[in-house]
Amino acid sequence: MAIFLSDQEKQLINEKRGTGSFTDIYWQFINRAQGHASQPGLRDFQSQQDYWHMAYDYISTAAMIYALKPDKTLGGWIRGAVLELARLDDEEWVGPWYRNHTSEPRIGHLETGHLCWACASALDLAADAFSEADRDEIAAKLENTGIRLCREYLPREDHLNNWHCILTAGLAMSAAVLDNREQMDYAAKMFGYGTELFQPDGSYGESLQYSHYAQIGLFLAYESLVRRDPEYAKIISPDKYGRGVRWTAASYFYHKPMDGWGPYPRPRSANFNDSAALFQPPGDLMLHVNVRCRESLPVEAGLARWFFDTCYTGERASEPNDLASFGFYNNAGFLTLPLLAQAGEALAPAEAGMGELEAFSNGDALMRDRLDGKTIVAVYGGCDDLHVKSHRHAALNSGIVVHNRERMLVDPGHSCYRSLIHNMETKTQTHNTVTFDFEDESRHVSLQQSISSQRRAVKDDMSDNLLSREAERLIAKSVDEIRVVGHDAALSYGKPITSAKRFWILCGENSLFVVDMIKAGKPVRATYCWLLNNRDGLLEFKPVPPDRIVARRGNTGMKLFNLGGGNFSGPTYSFVHDCYHPKPQQRGEGASGSGLIVRWSDKTSSAEKTNIHAIALDTYGHVAGWHLRDADASGGRLEYGKQNWECRSEGETV
Repeated sequence: MAIFLSDQEKQLINEKRGTGSFTDIYWQFINRAQGHASQPGLRDFQSQQDYWHMAYDYISTAAMIYALKPDKTLGGWIRGAVLELARLDDEEWVGPWYRNHTSEPRIGHLETGHLCWACASALDLAADAFSEADRDEIAAKLENTGIRLCREYLPREDHLNNWHCILTAGLAMSAAVLDNREQMDYAAKMFGYGTELFQPDGSYGESLQYSHYAQIGLFLAYESLVRRDPEYAKIISPDKYGRGVRWTAASYFYHKPMDGWGPYPRPRSANFNDSAALFQPPGDLMLHVNVRCRESLPVEAGLARWFFDTCYTGERASEPNDLASFGFYNNAGFLTLPLLAQAGEALAPAEAGMGELEAFSNGDALMRDRLDGKTIVAVYGGCDDLHVKSHRHAALNSGIVVHNRERMLVDPGHSCYRSLIHNMETKTQTHNTVTFDFEDESRHVSLQQSISSQRRAVKDDMSDNLLSREAERLIAKSVDEIRVVGHDAALSYGKPITSAKRFWILCGENSLFVVDMIKAGKPVRATYCWLLNNRDGLLEFKPVPPDRIVARRGNTGMKLFNLGGGNFSGPTYSFVHDCYHPKPQQRGEGASGSGLIVRWSDKTSSAEKTNIHAIALDTYGHVAGWHLRDADASGGRLEYGKQNWECRSEGETV
């Protein structure tokens, strides 16, 4: 009997495959598998991906469909593709050229884990597509290359991050399929370390995208071990990452079509750090949380099912598949059907007790005028010590502003890591936050935030090696129609900055104030940066120097006012990305000018200052009716007819 498809699951799938949305998903998987099998081996003539980055998704999907509906053509494709991988030399299993090929002995990388997943899932689900000699050959490759390379990586680890979870899954899947108890026990221990990456509330310190990539690894490891031997469920648990569904749900904005990606609705989410704006959680991961956390975390389990239904049922895009495996553009993986067949009920965010302001341990905070309202403000700040720190941008106190399902102020996302612009798009000046200039003796200094190089090593007691956060949360509060989030990011700048407080104040659905309170050990000049969304070239942008801009996208308009009397500059042509691709110039990578940066810089230097920006948000036409009244350096009033919101600062009080 296969580990990844029990007889009971197969029976449930056959019972449900003619009912409702299950039918659509079932046939999506069949069509996807047959599409892969229509091309030779792991080649996909419609994709620019290398085989490492699509092998697992293509092979595991085909293997699951083969187990449900055996087909000679599909079986032949699986056999050829898996044997092709099994006959690669060890250097290929180490990964592409940009991985470490010089260590002695060789160590595994992300690609190693994925090749293990591909071969192990096929050996389990499509065993009769192979001869006995084939199975022995594949098993030997998993044992002697896959497991060995994973084991060489895991004990050496001095940088605990998503990689740990992926290599743990490579080890766990291979060991479970081969029934190697010694290696399974070690994988269970590594699984425990992997769950320590998550904050107490399930949020994550790298990014939304990398949280779910890490969770893919952990969920595959859990399913491999527990399906092989249910006794492992007594010593490993998905609860630590299962709690993160609430953060994922708060970070989700909406689905709608995106120019350049076809007619079907696609997701948008808060994409701070290295994360895709086109983000949705992996389908089988959400179902895993729903099934495995139903008793321990019933609310999160229901919310996970709601997320699956939101992203993977109805008129939703089911492509691309070549970006799914590495989490570049998540999809529903090979365990979707068996888990969906036994999934429980859904809980919508309101039913799950989510509010208009949700703030998390990793520093993210999300504000909405209403749960189903028009305006979303996502803020990247600081809170508790972090459990992991990779893939971060120097962008504390930055924010994303959404109105009428249009992202107006955005985070750039990330491009190919081997691109020159990737270094630039991680810097403070390309985000919606503040940079500084000052004179240091005879030298002029431009100051941005730093990105800490702190690393967390695997230890027996993981509680005593958390990573310090370069920002603190000052407030996250909702009163009537007002939502306020504030952080101090002074530590991320270093000297001479002693206080870098920023407050985002959402008033109803149309008015937003951003208040900066700066203190420094010597006079500094602050520059306030704003990144506007022009990813499709359809932004209508009008600068009105010296103190405002007007921007429109779709049926959304925005007026942004600077009340500090600074010098206006811009726009500077920047980059806004949809999702990551490991190669340059691929779909998802924004072109020059896909983002527009405007800035206001203080005219004079000072050691202490307060600056306010006022932002009006409304429909394309109505935004013209919003005006700033009684404005001076202390604040002003946004007004439209009988609507008006006023923000004033006095000393350290707003």
